[in-house]
Amino acid sequence: MTLDSQLREITTKNKISDREITAANQELQKIQCDNKNLDSVRFAQEKKITELTFKLESIERSLGDKESLISSSKILASSAEEQKVM
Repeated sequence: MTLDSQLREITTKNKISDREITAANQELQKIQCDNKNLDSVRFAQEKKITELTFKLESIERSLGDKESLISSSKILASSAEEQKVM
């Protein structure tokens, strides 16, 4: 193998390696962009979950308060009925 043929072979391998590096860098940039987008989506979903959790807790407290009020009202109504009967 002559020096010229070795140089051509090395030059060809170098060009191929450069193309592979360029392709790998483009893929890396795409993956990094996708990762940023996924992070944004995850953040938005976690925020929504937190909001809905607080809303659920508020509704559950309100329901408990209303159940207590209904129970108290029933007791008062029952007491009033007993007072009428006497």
